[in-house]
Amino acid sequence: MKRSGKSGKSYTVRFERSEPGWWHVSVPSVPGCHTQARTLEQGHERIRDALSLFVDDAESATLVDEVALKHATTQTALERALKIREEAERAAADAAAATARAAAALAADGVSLRDAAALLGISHQRVAQVLEGRVALNRANATEIVKQKTIFATKRKGPTATIDRAAAPAKAASHRSASTPSRS
Repeated sequence: MKRSGKSGKSYTVRFERSEPGWWHVSVPSVPGCHTQARTLEQGHERIRDALSLFVDDAESATLVDEVALKHATTQTALERALKIREEAERAAADAAAATARAAAALAADGVSLRDAAALLGISHQRVAQVLEGRVALNRANATEIVKQKTIFATKRKGPTATIDRAAAPAKAASHRSASTPSRS
């Protein structure tokens, strides 16, 4: 995950499982900078605090997580799941863009909202939203979201994951909207 800061300085933060239930968190480029945490989120908070004892730009620095997993099969399963999710999000963005183009074409041909909805398999309210531009269906925006998704790499000792934290707020928002019943 990547936690963006204001400065141009970037630090790799390594997370490794230590005792059961604990993460050992360190900044390999800053000798002596390490901490422990029960959760990844707690580790992010604590390592930034620890880093501030060693460097002046800790609060504004970009932190790039490198998560070391014990088993290669776990790493593979995680990579596969995230790859499939990324593909699904890309396909959903493509479908939304195609739906917007089709709705616009149907409207231009004089097809009513209800008939366009029946043809597209969505509600007439959704067709109206798409045509009014209230729904973000911009292909360029969708492509940018996909670029921000998780990138994996195997580095140093054993399997690791480099995770893009900038995408986390978007995932949380989509999770909230997914759990709310849709009216479309």
